[in-house]
Amino acid sequence: MLKPVIRSAALSLLILGLGGCSTISDWMFGGDDNREPPAELTPLSSSIGINQLWSASAGTGVGEDWIRFRPAVNGGRVYVAGRDGEVRALNAASGATIWSIDLDMPLSSGAAVGDGLVLVSGDNGELIALSDTDGTERWRVPLTAPALSPAVVKTGIVVVRTVDGNIAGFDVPTGGRVWVYPRRVPALTMRGVSAPVLVGKNGVLSGSDSGKLSLVTLEKGFPVWERDIAVASGNSELARMVDIDGDPVVVGNIVFAVAFQGRAAALNVQDGQALWSRELSSSVGLGADTEQVYVTDEKSDVWSLDISTGASLWRQTDLHRRQLTAPVAIGKYVAVGDFEGYVHWLSREDGRLVGRIQVDAGGILGPMVESDGVLYVQGRGGNVVALRPGA
Repeated sequence: MLKPVIRSAALSLLILGLGGCSTISDWMFGGDDNREPPAELTPLSSSIGINQLWSASAGTGVGEDWIRFRPAVNGGRVYVAGRDGEVRALNAASGATIWSIDLDMPLSSGAAVGDGLVLVSGDNGELIALSDTDGTERWRVPLTAPALSPAVVKTGIVVVRTVDGNIAGFDVPTGGRVWVYPRRVPALTMRGVSAPVLVGKNGVLSGSDSGKLSLVTLEKGFPVWERDIAVASGNSELARMVDIDGDPVVVGNIVFAVAFQGRAAALNVQDGQALWSRELSSSVGLGADTEQVYVTDEKSDVWSLDISTGASLWRQTDLHRRQLTAPVAIGKYVAVGDFEGYVHWLSREDGRLVGRIQVDAGGILGPMVESDGVLYVQGRGGNVVALRPGA
């Protein structure tokens, strides 16, 4: 279930969970008595082979905390962070541990990697940089608030989005803050928080809790453009939630984004000009390839949209209410994870379910990551797996 956050509450509540969340969830989904149950899984008429290449651990898992940990892949390694403070570098081919370090503190974001650093964030609002070679700590600096999504790193700048709405840039060698781009947040928001996305030589895209998508410069944090993906409306704070909690996705010179209780949209990266938009609500986000955009909506139906027009190509409803992740395009397929830890494989052509595999009984909450035809998944229970689809 989705867990909104009241921003005026203590920042610790952003990490540790809120009393009364079930009441808000009941409003969103119709209450425990009349809420639609998740779809039952039925045998598939035919199934592709799914190869689990390896399985490893990212620690003890997240328990009841609503934190979207995800792997980071770079240079033949997979970097993972666990809620319990463990950070590990794994061999991408075998899953073998290359190094592991215990930071002895609860972590609030998945690992990011770049420019020789592995970066994680803690519940205490610190950004911690480790050597990607052996895990040695390089520096740690305070943030204006905790970060629930991974940083991004490029050309000497680390960029982090924090739960108070700010986007900030830090110097790779020292951790010194280089710039900050402040943004206001509404009184009530979802607790997903999308990650910044690098674009071009000097751009950073970031969605906001107020339904806006922004492009700022990587070097200085100067605003280039800001556009509404959704506009808040309604008479209550609940009805006015329009968060962009899925990462924006860039294909060529086009960026795609989707908002909760809002729209899916395609914009020109350079000037933010809208190319198309359509009503569609999602709190987990979307994926794309060169021909289609794939969206998991708020009821866990998966949509395929034409990349040029936004027109519907197909809709998969057999996973209704299974709390799916954002879709990931991988080869001839589209993959989504669910609340029982299954990774479901859909045909790109028509959305048919063509395979499934369970990888973590605790469920899958964070985005899955594709690299070189392999899907890397980090489950709520702490399992990390590498999967490759068959023919």
